[in-house]
Amino acid sequence: MRVSYSIRHNGSIVCATRAVAPPFRRALLLGGLSAVAGFLALGCGKPFRSTQQVSLTADVPSQRLRIQGTIGDVTVRAEPGATAVQATITKVAHGSSQERANEALDEIQVSFEMQGKDGTTVLAKSSHPQTSATASYAVRWEVTAPPVLTVEVEAAVGDVRVEGCTGKVSVAGGIGDVVVVGVKGSDASLGPVTITNEVGDVRVGQVTGELRASTGIGSIRASAFGKVDLKTSVGDVRLRLLKGSSENVQIRTSIGDIHVAMPEEWKGKVVADADIGSTSAHLGSLFMGSVRHHRHQFTADVGDVSAPVLQAVTDVGDIFMRTYMP
Repeated sequence: MRVSYSIRHNGSIVCATRAVAPPFRRALLLGGLSAVAGFLALGCGKPFRSTQQVSLTADVPSQRLRIQGTIGDVTVRAEPGATAVQATITKVAHGSSQERANEALDEIQVSFEMQGKDGTTVLAKSSHPQTSATASYAVRWEVTAPPVLTVEVEAAVGDVRVEGCTGKVSVAGGIGDVVVVGVKGSDASLGPVTITNEVGDVRVGQVTGELRASTGIGSIRASAFGKVDLKTSVGDVRLRLLKGSSENVQIRTSIGDIHVAMPEEWKGKVVADADIGSTSAHLGSLFMGSVRHHRHQFTADVGDVSAPVLQAVTDVGDIFMRTYMP
C-alpha cells in the first residue's frame, strides 16, 4: 500500500451550530437528539478549535472499501477510471482552551489498512477518546474510489453520502441522514443496498438490485427496481418503482404517510392497510381484479396477476398509490 500525507493546521474559532427543521411528527424527538449530536460533534461549550487535514491513498486492486467512523460526516464518490482509493480527512478537535484543543487534535488517529487475501479490502478507520468536559472530537471523510468497489460505512454521528457506485453498498448509521444514489442511465446499476439508521432521513436513488432500508425516526425516499423492503417507526415513506420492476415490495411505518408511484405496465397484487388513516389508489388505465376498497384498506390484483406483492402498512397515517408514464 502506498500512503501519502498532506497536513494543514489552523487556529481557533468560536463554535457554531446548524439548525435543522424536522417534519412536525418527529420535531420534538429528532430536534432534541439532533441538538445532542450537534453538541457532541461541534464541541459547543468548548470554544477553541484546532483542525488538521490529512490525505491518504490506497492503491487498487481492491474489492471492498470499509469506512469505520465515529463522529463526523462521511462522503464516498465513485469516479470512473479511478485506479486508487483516495481520502481527504479533516480532523476537528474542540477544547476548553487552545492548548487543550491542540492536544485533543493529536489524540485523533486516522489510517488506511489493507485486509483480506491479497489486500482485497481497504479499511479506512478513525479513532479518538470519548468526549470529555475539556475536549470533543470529529472526523470528516471525503473519499473517491472506483465505481465497482463494494462500499461499507459505519457511522455513529454524522451524515453519510455514497454516490455513483455500481455494486453493493451497506450503511450502518446512528444519528444523521443517509443518502445513497447511483448513476442515472439505462445501463447503470447499483445494489444490493442495505441501510440501517437510528435517527435521520434516508434517501436512495436508482437502485437496480435489492434494497433494504430502515430508520427509527426519519423519512425514507427511494427509487428502485428490484426487491424492496422499507421501514421507519416515525416518518413518511415515498417509493418510486422504476420501469421493469417485478419483485416483492414491503413498506411499513408506525406513524407516517406512504406514497407509492409505479409505472403503468406494473403488474402484481397490491395490499394497502392504514389502521388509523385512509387509503387512496389512482392506478390510471391498469386493469384490476379482485378489488376490495374500504376507507382503511385496499387490495387488488393489478393486471389480473397475484405476484409480485406490493404491501404498504401504516399504523397512523394515509396511503397514496398512483401510476406514472416512464
